[in-house]
Amino acid sequence: MQVANGFSPEARVLASLLGHSPSMDVRVLHHDWPGDHESANRFAKAARASVMRCDFGWRPPPQPLPRKILARAQLLLAERSAVNLTQQYRPDVIVSSQQVWDCTVATSLSSKLHIPQVVQLHYSVGWWLGKLPLARLKTCDLVIAISDFIAEQAIAHGVPRQRITTIKNTAVLPAPDLTARDDVRMELGIPANACIVGFVARLDPFKGHTEAIDAFARVARSRPDLHILIAGRGELEAELKMQASTTAVSERIHFVGYRTDVPRLLAAMDIFVHPSYNEPFGLAVLEAQAAGLPVVAFRSGATAEVVCDGETALLSAEGNIDELAELLAQLADDAEVRTRMGTLARERVQREFSPVAAGVQFETVLRNLIRK
Repeated sequence: MQVANGFSPEARVLASLLGHSPSMDVRVLHHDWPGDHESANRFAKAARASVMRCDFGWRPPPQPLPRKILARAQLLLAERSAVNLTQQYRPDVIVSSQQVWDCTVATSLSSKLHIPQVVQLHYSVGWWLGKLPLARLKTCDLVIAISDFIAEQAIAHGVPRQRITTIKNTAVLPAPDLTARDDVRMELGIPANACIVGFVARLDPFKGHTEAIDAFARVARSRPDLHILIAGRGELEAELKMQASTTAVSERIHFVGYRTDVPRLLAAMDIFVHPSYNEPFGLAVLEAQAAGLPVVAFRSGATAEVVCDGETALLSAEGNIDELAELLAQLADDAEVRTRMGTLARERVQREFSPVAAGVQFETVLRNLIRK
């Protein structure tokens, strides 16, 4: 089931697993409200499944207190409707993410229908998950972590090791776009022969944008052909733009905001930088490799699971901006190395992060749970 945040990256991950499970009969219980009918359609298409729609009261934050009270009341009513809908289908298992609203509804349905509950864990484990998801991780029938890094956090939190498994995120290799590279550069006023460092992520503190800009500025001072393209929105936007404006290379730091054409942007890049801290997985890093880009990042969280240090990426010690800048410089100076690492990255994604293989693993895990 899927409630909060629309067709988010984690919703895409779950939908892909469902859509690539070879022989499961899937029904999706999806949140549907007047502001967003399209998310349910997109999830259904990706999951290749029928959708049962229900308004569970969730709305994008921030919400005034009266709206929050109304939402909770609406959630209680929707849960009754959800029980009736799912009883008609008679499911064997219910799967949701760890999001508070999703986990709340899934826990209720699991209890009332007496079926196993699976929680797919996308985030680092801590108070920010909310009381119910934190408690339910310890008691649900199975936790599916998106990386071994997250799995170990869950085990440290108290999830029994025998009730957790890892199914890593996947990516599809994009089809070559022969015009995107030149078109994006022309659109942004970047020379066709420039070397572009790219960064696609929310503008949040733990993603490492401050460090990336600092490292880029150090390298770009002596490399006039080097540009950085930063895509995304978030709480640090004004602060990061101020930081960029104080550098000697501010005209080569391009903030392009939230984009729906990320594959086009990736096609225009030469290097992907992503120095995040305690990264739960790094879907953006995986997608950059699928696009044939070498990666520069911190050796932190699950990043080392997603890349192969020295082959598809160069990893610096966490927080070490001098080393990060040195690695950026190495790739900026050597187009041949960039090409070789990008080719290896694309091959590794195809070999080790296949949606088809993950779907088969997902179905096997669920069937084994049901048979217990």
